[in-house]
Amino acid sequence: MEHYLELLLLWNKKVNLTGAASAEDLLNDHLPDSFSMAKAIPPNFDVVDIGSGGGLPAIPFAILRPETKVLLVEPRAKRTAFLHEACRQLRLSQVTVLRGRLEEIPPKHFVFFSSKATFHPQIWLNLSLPLCDANSRVLTFLGRETNPEDLKPRPLQKLHYLTGNNVPRCLAIFGPTN
Repeated sequence: MEHYLELLLLWNKKVNLTGAASAEDLLNDHLPDSFSMAKAIPPNFDVVDIGSGGGLPAIPFAILRPETKVLLVEPRAKRTAFLHEACRQLRLSQVTVLRGRLEEIPPKHFVFFSSKATFHPQIWLNLSLPLCDANSRVLTFLGRETNPEDLKPRPLQKLHYLTGNNVPRCLAIFGPTN
């Protein structure tokens, strides 16, 4: 995990990967999302992360869950280059990087769809839920400004947690509606 944080901060100096300026910022503000993701997703289920950027929260999740296949989807070339390099250096052989957008993901069944800070939460749900089958789930990372109960459909599950700075967050999990 330490190697990933160092690599992210090094690349962040030239490529805009995150607003975090220090390892402390990453530990306090970003890694709790990865930890909540690891708590919410059972082992051995495929995950696709849309708008992966600098790999948060998906790369730390993949470090914590080496048995889980993860597809990182990112449209920007410089960020995709970083993701490839990070996965190579961290030996994350279970992670695949795809330069593209949500609508370009390969026609494969994914059980968990995640995206953090790429779309407004309701837009993310509107785009991702149609890609789900009956067993798929959509992860939505929410700050204190969004009440998960205000989203449509209602979440199946909610995992409340605090950042390192005691800021409340919620990982809301949604499924397709019938």
